[in-house]
Amino acid sequence: MSGNGDRPADRMLRGRVDELDRDLQVTRAAVKALSESITAMAVQAARVRPIHWPDLPNDQHAARYTELLAWMREVLVERYPFDAEALTPCWWRHPTAVDLLTAAWQSWTAVYRNPAASVDRQVTWQHTTRPTTTFQLRLALSNCSGAKHVDDPHQPELVTGAWG
Repeated sequence: MSGNGDRPADRMLRGRVDELDRDLQVTRAAVKALSESITAMAVQAARVRPIHWPDLPNDQHAARYTELLAWMREVLVERYPFDAEALTPCWWRHPTAVDLLTAAWQSWTAVYRNPAASVDRQVTWQHTTRPTTTFQLRLALSNCSGAKHVDDPHQPELVTGAWG
């Protein structure tokens, strides 16, 4: 008669336990790699420098502008139509509006695309950043309408140096 550990059922059970142990080790390694990847993405997201259009290399303008437009369509217009109503057809001709939209886009991205972001940051974006941006856009574009563009009255003074 064989010992208790040599029965076919015991061998089968040991084999299954060994198989599960190997699966667990593979899963642990995958979870560790995923965790490291998420941490690296969070660190990278935290390092993303704000876009200042005049400083952006020319070869990056089109790609970044395309990203801004995509965010405006997919997020601003689709999810916040009241806020999008602040835009006039000529918004892109107003540096203030472009900068406000760029900041809102980057801020939204830092909150909603960063796995390390907190709910507090989401609340801040929803209750401070978004409404403040909408208010400032309405002010920046207040001289324009759907039918008529008016240059920012302060822009020529700044460009020509009339203030200094």
